[in-house]
Amino acid sequence: MLYSLTFVQELKKKLFWKKVGNLKPGHIYNHTASSASILYTIILSFVASPECCLCDHSNQTPEHFLVECPLVWQVWTMIMNRWIPQWPARPSTILRVFYALDLPPSPPHINSYHVLDGVLAAVWKAYWRTIFDNVPFVPINVVVSVNKSLQFFFQSSHLLD
Repeated sequence: MLYSLTFVQELKKKLFWKKVGNLKPGHIYNHTASSASILYTIILSFVASPECCLCDHSNQTPEHFLVECPLVWQVWTMIMNRWIPQWPARPSTILRVFYALDLPPSPPHINSYHVLDGVLAAVWKAYWRTIFDNVPFVPINVVVSVNKSLQFFFQSSHLLD
């Protein structure tokens, strides 16, 4: 029986998420976020190489996935400059947020937790779209997605006032 390419891709995605599960905050805090180097050792059929598929770094650790990849860092830089400009965002300070829950001070208009969560969700989605759907990871597109989410959240929160 022949299956369409779309059906096979969808089945592959479902199997992947069944095996790996969704990213949960606990995975970040205990250094078990599903990076390519970890997934490569678990399920070779889904991740062809332990290298970062965005920048070809030789070993994609959770830290590399979260902030150290140059393309991901571009997203962090643009978002933090827009939403939390008073905070000196560096890879080490952002990792401290995840590992020690040392949140930056929130600006008056939005909680810093929502900014960080928005970046993580958008980066995670764009990264896996690159792997599964061959959609290029373009930092400005990820930034636009984060900004739209945060603006929607900010506007929606005022409805409750």
